[in-house]
Amino acid sequence: MNKTIDYELIIREINQKLLPEEKHAFEEWINESDEHLKLFNSIRKYYSGEIELQEIDNQTLTHDWLNLKEKMDSLNTISGSGKKIFMSLLKYAAILILISTIGILWFNKRSPQRTTSSIALVNKKPVVKTKGTVIILSNGNVVAGNKSFSLKEEDGTQVTNTNNKLSYYGNAGNNAVSYNTIKVAHGERFEVVLADGSKVVLNSGSSFTYPTSFSGKNREVTLFGEAFFSVTKNKHQPFVVNAPNVHVEVLGTKFNVLNYVGESYSKTTLVEGKVKIKDRANNPVCSLTPGEQYAYNTISTEGSVQRVNTSVNTAWMEGRIACENEYLESIMKRIGRQFDLSIEFEQSQLKYIKLSADLPAFKDYHKVLYLIEESSGVHMKVVSNKILIYK
Repeated sequence: MNKTIDYELIIREINQKLLPEEKHAFEEWINESDEHLKLFNSIRKYYSGEIELQEIDNQTLTHDWLNLKEKMDSLNTISGSGKKIFMSLLKYAAILILISTIGILWFNKRSPQRTTSSIALVNKKPVVKTKGTVIILSNGNVVAGNKSFSLKEEDGTQVTNTNNKLSYYGNAGNNAVSYNTIKVAHGERFEVVLADGSKVVLNSGSSFTYPTSFSGKNREVTLFGEAFFSVTKNKHQPFVVNAPNVHVEVLGTKFNVLNYVGESYSKTTLVEGKVKIKDRANNPVCSLTPGEQYAYNTISTEGSVQRVNTSVNTAWMEGRIACENEYLESIMKRIGRQFDLSIEFEQSQLKYIKLSADLPAFKDYHKVLYLIEESSGVHMKVVSNKILIYK
């Protein structure tokens, strides 16, 4: 690589927090070579849960990703609120990479009310890749989502998991906040009850990072993917969902956020209460009332508010596949996530067929594909866990 870059800029770009003057430096770096673009995409896809560590090639792993470790070595203490997001993302971008390469886990202990963040070093055995949904605890331990357990987090919060429902309680007012991450496998859904009593249902292929207790001025969480939130009301402590393209702020309400990496649209749908939408620079965009949806086009970078049938946008929680005048490509991506199948269109024009449907919660994907075939006029076959769509 000819030019070097502060890895903070990469992480800030992933979280869409770059300042205008930083944006120029980042664009110069990423446009310089294919290697830079490849590195950035690896970090972005790993953090969002799109790929596993094993899918990152060894050359990138041993060269550029070890530079990330060196960056962390030099940041044992980080000052300033502007670096909190950076440190939080560093934790999850580096966590399994360093386990696999040097058998050491780095994790970040940080508090929203403190001006410094620290990184602690703990000896760990290499993590074996776990199939299915996983929960990454604050000490770096990875627990299978289908495993029942009860434990106490480092900040004193009690954590229990039974029947794919994770619950947190205790530790009110403790400033030593720990962070957990849930990565939901394709073909699965997962529910978590946060320390404030708010309930979150996570859809397939989603990644959700959150504090085990809330002690700052806001209750902030980060989502890649899709989730339905039932937020406990607290007018003194707003609940904020940070997603790649939007920030959603509420006091207490029920809403759905759809924000998968690689999708052309990001959608926030309000079922009950009121939410405020902010853009990636945290500037106010609009407020929603029940039955309204804010849709952000990730290609044109334009957003709009429209009235919608909220039951269509929340059908996934019952396993249903519902859509209204939606492109076939978007529908098939949802089917792929729900049944853990990849998608391939043999003719690209087939992606733009529009459909409206409300399919029952079938356990067998063959029935779903048959109904889509009948409605769209296309043909489908499944080969080696891949749905091939053709005319």
